[in-house]
Amino acid sequence: MNRARKVILTRSTIAAHFAAGLAASAAHAEIVYTLPPQPITAAIQLPDTHASAPIDINNDGVPEFTIHAHHQHSPPFSMMGTYIQAERPGAGIRILPDEGFAPLPEGTLISNADSFLTDGLEFWWEVGLGGWAPWQTDAPSFLGFVIDIDGQSHYGWARAQLLFNDPPSPTAFGVSVLDYAYQTEPGVPILAGQVPAPGAAALLGLGAIALRRKRS
Repeated sequence: MNRARKVILTRSTIAAHFAAGLAASAAHAEIVYTLPPQPITAAIQLPDTHASAPIDINNDGVPEFTIHAHHQHSPPFSMMGTYIQAERPGAGIRILPDEGFAPLPEGTLISNADSFLTDGLEFWWEVGLGGWAPWQTDAPSFLGFVIDIDGQSHYGWARAQLLFNDPPSPTAFGVSVLDYAYQTEPGVPILAGQVPAPGAAALLGLGAIALRRKRS
């Protein structure tokens, strides 16, 4: 009985010290979450059209990314697609090893351990009767990104949704960014879908995730 109580107390002490250390290291970190009044959308009517919409992540008046929807009819083929383009140095979209640019599950860690691509990245495209790129869902899904603020990297996520069905609409399609968030502290990781949360509960939640990963 006493031995069991001693083990429990020891684990509680370890958890408390871990949470305290995590709180100290994240004392100046803050997540800025943005829910636009309307989704940021690039949508077009076919054929031979193009639309774009800028995304200013840190609200400094200069967009970090632009989303695009395009269609080009060149008989016998018709090419359509949606993509996101990095517009500023240091801005990039997270790519997955061996999968390219694909949706991220909610809770995916986004950090300096990831690879980021600064070129245009397709959400979805189609040429003729085939050729599908990796973003093969019309459900809201997460992507990870990095942006540069004052010469330092800040990590974030955005939630996007394709505006078509499978097969795509013959008259219109596009892509919307529904919401997004980023870390104000340079180099601090963020989880896909993570939003600001007050107090120690959020820190303890992150500590539990870190402990589980360390044990696995």
